[in-house]
Amino acid sequence: MKDHKSYYPTDEEEYMNQRQLEYFEKELIKWKEELLSASLAAKNDLKQTPIKAPDVFDVASLAAELAVGVKDIERTQQKLMLVDKALAKMNTGDYGYCELTGEEIGVKRLRIQPAATHSIEGQELLERKAQMRGHTV
Repeated sequence: MKDHKSYYPTDEEEYMNQRQLEYFEKELIKWKEELLSASLAAKNDLKQTPIKAPDVFDVASLAAELAVGVKDIERTQQKLMLVDKALAKMNTGDYGYCELTGEEIGVKRLRIQPAATHSIEGQELLERKAQMRGHTV
């Protein structure tokens, strides 16, 4: 694709045509690079966090800070897995289609969340099922 920055997929085009796939692939790769950079920075921050603290309050504060840092890294790793899954779907021709219903996820939704795995209807169905079981999605 020549000019990725000025091209934005629309609903008027054939769904998941080559140009759209290239656009979303570049978006996913860019996001992956950002996530990897953020993950590396978070890991470096954790490594530099002093482990010894002079009093009980400092120890508790440090433990909370470390827990937040680890949770951030875990969330980033989950996002990376979603990005990798989306990139793999491009190779199988499944990218852009709901895992639950098989319907198109939609260009607008993918522009907001390029690693989306469900259409709005599919996501709502999952959320209703989770609510019936007393869980949140």
